[in-house]
Amino acid sequence: MTPLICKRGVLVALLVGTALNCINQGDAFLNGGPVILWKVGLTYIVPFLVSVHGALTSQTRSR
Repeated sequence: MTPLICKRGVLVALLVGTALNCINQGDAFLNGGPVILWKVGLTYIVPFLVSVHGALTSQTRSR
């Protein structure tokens, strides 16, 4: 994995993960309700993995 792929994966994870966390747990964030931390983490990890997998697959196919 190249540094560029990793950086893009992190950017995608931050943008998509934040949007999904706001959608999925926005009420808990705003109203002070219970926030399920493992779900917050997983919501950032999944977009990162999907982004990196797509980039690596594309890179492999172009060779």
